[in-house]
Amino acid sequence: MSTKHWSFGWIGIACILASASVGQAVVWTGANGGDVGQNRWSQAGNWDAGVPTASDKAYINDSSSSKYGAVFLDDSFAAVGSVVVVGNGSSNTGKLTVYSGSSLTADLLKVGDLGADGFVTFKPGSTLTTNNNDIRIGASSQASSYGHVHFEGTATDAMTATINGAILVGSANAGDLVIEGATVNATSSLHLGLADNKNANLTLMEHVSGATGTLTVGLRAIIGDNAGTTGTVNQTANTVFRSTTSRTDRPFRLGEAGNGIWNMAGGVFEITGGQTLGMAINGGSTGTFNMSGGTMRVPDIIAGGGTATFDFSGGEIFLPGDRVGFAAANAFFDVTGETGGYSYFEMYDNGNNETRLFYAIPEPATLGVLCLGGTMMMVRRRRK
Repeated sequence: MSTKHWSFGWIGIACILASASVGQAVVWTGANGGDVGQNRWSQAGNWDAGVPTASDKAYINDSSSSKYGAVFLDDSFAAVGSVVVVGNGSSNTGKLTVYSGSSLTADLLKVGDLGADGFVTFKPGSTLTTNNNDIRIGASSQASSYGHVHFEGTATDAMTATINGAILVGSANAGDLVIEGATVNATSSLHLGLADNKNANLTLMEHVSGATGTLTVGLRAIIGDNAGTTGTVNQTANTVFRSTTSRTDRPFRLGEAGNGIWNMAGGVFEITGGQTLGMAINGGSTGTFNMSGGTMRVPDIIAGGGTATFDFSGGEIFLPGDRVGFAAANAFFDVTGETGGYSYFEMYDNGNNETRLFYAIPEPATLGVLCLGGTMMMVRRRRK
């Protein structure tokens, strides 16, 4: 009997300790108000229960009424929270700006929740870390719940985001993510467009200072996840996208059940680990890849049961092995860059065991340089 009594007692104590570790909901009030110097995360008087701790849920329900419009995370302050929600509650607008030297660490970051709009900006020199969970942008299915996140880094002041989970843009409503000269790493997947009949957008771009915008995902990317959704990616010069998983059952999917669009004007697009670039996977889906510049390296490009289109008008594509004849064998692959004297070529390099798809002006001097060493084969494909 006594043994059962003590067992019950220890279980009760454990439950109390576990519940105590969950923390509390701490809500932004902006009570200090007034000016930029008083609108800071680090000021206890701006929260209803003091500055959030690592076990607290921090809610920035509505910061639009303050003079400067956004909660400022500056003064090299390290902000924490188990869950941080920016924009929470019907008709509210939550805004957070994280400045150089400051950081935000949370188990989960939700931007735009329960009918509210959320806007988060990470300035050059700031950092974001999520611990074993996601960043969810457009996190509520309630009407008018929109999320926007902007990561900005410069050539001299880097911005780094480490997502130990997934990046969900448009997870339950419309959402936008901008990576401008910043470095973003996610251990899990990238999803654009999970909410029915909503749009989700990703912009991967160079900063005006010359900083490279980089996004690396450790599992897979699904653009246009659910039926009725549209996910769009715009990638410009001096950017890098990488998908690095070794799991072949988790391929890149442009148009899973919805509509996926990737516009690549430059930069690097790279899939490693045996994945394929799959487009329009399920019936009724669409997958459209518009490539006008940059470099792509992928194990393969395939079409599923939907409507797939790869519009190749510029840049270069590298495929492993001898893939000469790739365009002729795949009806979804459109060669549209044969203008101004340029022709489309497929060239196998048996030294590196890879095939390069590209455009060039077919002059004897140019072709002689390309064929140095006599280890390459070329096929010219005329536009139909």
